Amino acid sequence: VYVNTGGLAGSAASQHLTEIFDCAFEIRENDEYRKTPYWEPGCADEVFRNRERILKFIQLKHNIPHEKYHCVLHVRARDKSCMKFDTYMKLAKIAEQTSGGFPVICTDDTSLPYPPCYLVSNETAISDWYTMLASNVIFCGPSTFPITTLLFDPYKHIYVASEKSCDGDFPNYTNDYTFIREAQKYCPNLEFIDVE
Repeated sequence: VYVNTGGLAGSAASQHLTEIFDCAFEIRENDEYRKTPYWEPGCADEVFRNRERILKFIQLKHNIPHEKYHCVLHVRARDKSCMKFDTYMKLAKIAEQTSGGFPVICTDDTSLPYPPCYLVSNETAISDWYTMLASNVIFCGPSTFPITTLLFDPYKHIYVASEKSCDGDFPNYTNDYTFIREAQKYCPNLEFIDVE
């Protein structure tokens, strides 16, 4: 597997991969910023058709501290924010009504003015990812972070905010929806939800 370092020093880029998974393959680093084209049409089909083969080479670590909640809301706020904070809070209300309780919020920005009724995780991104994997339901915008949990649990219930709900400052989310639509053929509980 080739990992583009994105300017990270030393082996920091590949460390992220090995902190999350036990990898049974060689990792090589390229000093590039270019993203892997994982959202190209046909990619989700290829990933889920080859899921069993992939999981032979990527194993979950069992020593990552995390929680298990019924419902988690993933908020991507620092970069590539496809939705405004207010829209995420509307999604939180939908999550609350749908799941029958307040969602726990996993976010890359804990400094935002979250209402006190919500528990906001202060854990690392790695622990938050494992928390999402362990939890029953995820509500989110179009983001790789929660969607990748489907590789390990294709039956996980994930509600993704619909394209018309994307009112944030990052406009390049069209291909994310291409991947998600393809993944729906393999993930029966992956749904779109309108946030109004």
